[in-house]
Amino acid sequence: MFRRVIAALVLAAASVLFLGSPAQAFPATACDRTAGPEGRPGEAKDYLSPINNTVWTHNMYGCQWLDNGNRWTFYKGTATLRMVNGDLGVYNKAGVRKWHTNTAGSGATQMLWQQDGNLVLYTSGYARAVWSSGTYNKCNRYTEFPILATQSDNNLVIYCGIAGTNAIWATHTAGI
Repeated sequence: MFRRVIAALVLAAASVLFLGSPAQAFPATACDRTAGPEGRPGEAKDYLSPINNTVWTHNMYGCQWLDNGNRWTFYKGTATLRMVNGDLGVYNKAGVRKWHTNTAGSGATQMLWQQDGNLVLYTSGYARAVWSSGTYNKCNRYTEFPILATQSDNNLVIYCGIAGTNAIWATHTAGI
C-alpha cells in the first residue's frame, strides 16, 4: 500500500512538473502527427477578423507543428512561415524574410504550437527548447483558449479566445 501511495505521489509530481514548465519536452503521443499540418494547418476555414473587417484569419488550435525545411502558407499565399536551418521566419510573397527568431544553427528541427499557448522551437525529439514566444499559459484555461492565426495582412498572431480580440503576441509583419 505504501509503495502505491508513493508511486501515485511521484506520478502526480511528475505531471505537475511536466505541465508546469514552459519549455517542457512533449512526448511523441502529445500531439497526433497523423493530421499532417504541413502547408496550411488546422481547420480549413478562414474567418473575418472581429478587430479589422478587412483581415482574414486562419485559426489553429494547439498541437500544430512545422518541421525544419517546410512552410505554412498565409491567406491566399500572401506570405509564408518557414523554418530554415533551425530559424523560423515570416517571408513575404517575393520570398524576402520580414521577421525571424534568430535561431539559425541552433539545432532546432521543429516548431510546435503547444496547447498551452506557447510557440516553441525544439531540437530533435523535443530534447531542448531553443526559442519560445513566452506565451505559456497566458490565456485563462476556463474562459478562453489560445489560437495561433496566420492572417491575410501577413501577421502571425497568438490570440486568447475564439473571438480573436485579445492578441498576446505577434510578429508585427502586417502589410509586408
